[in-house]
Amino acid sequence: MLMAASTFAVGLLPGYAQIGVWAAALLVILKLVQGFSTGGEYAGATTFVCEYAPDKRRGFFASFLDMGSYLGFALGAAIVSVLQLSLGQAAMEEWGWRLPFLIAGPLGAIAVYFRNKIEESPQFQATLDARQAQSAVATAADKTVANGPLPIIKAYWRQIILAMILAAAANTVGYVLTSYMPTYLTESKGYDPIHGTLLTIPVMVIMAACIPLTGKLSDRIGRRPVLWIGAGSTILFAIPAFLLIGVGNVWSTLAGLALVAFP
Repeated sequence: MLMAASTFAVGLLPGYAQIGVWAAALLVILKLVQGFSTGGEYAGATTFVCEYAPDKRRGFFASFLDMGSYLGFALGAAIVSVLQLSLGQAAMEEWGWRLPFLIAGPLGAIAVYFRNKIEESPQFQATLDARQAQSAVATAADKTVANGPLPIIKAYWRQIILAMILAAAANTVGYVLTSYMPTYLTESKGYDPIHGTLLTIPVMVIMAACIPLTGKLSDRIGRRPVLWIGAGSTILFAIPAFLLIGVGNVWSTLAGLALVAFP
């Protein structure tokens, strides 16, 4: 709900001409809300899916979350491209840019409806029932949780730092493709805004289709080998990817984007 509301609010923001520097400040605040809501929502969704998934197929089922994310990015890029083609660049810069953000309103309402229909997983419900049954005799772990986040950070700081590193690595590579590349292709490589966006769409669709295969591979060989393969290929392919993009034709650019997407 926070994600939909903050995204919708971006589409309603007054510009710099109306409220000056507050326009930029409010945009930053709304982007922070988007980030916080994504962190909470994605972690909860991953836990929910993993609790329902069979033990030996958790990687495969959890991979559909990433698949859905990249298909969403591709759909968003397609909507922006259609608007650019139909409205023209001048209208897009003046008011058309608001339309993709305003779509978040009805999408958020649909998401809330489905969320209210989803029941907790049996595993979570069993844990909740057990805690309620033992509430009279609080354990040390229960007291730690009750005291707030600082004791949790103190007790599990190594795990938290590791999780932050893994999330930062994965998201950095992902956002290079979904957010940075359209701007890079437009401002540094001479593509017009429409083609700068369009070129990323087929790569994201193919990438999304391959993600469940990677999840299935992690079920077979383990999570760590897959993480090492992803990290190693990121280092190995980074320079060749930008060299291919630098050639300047469409096919070399697509090949470079594919190398960016591979990890």
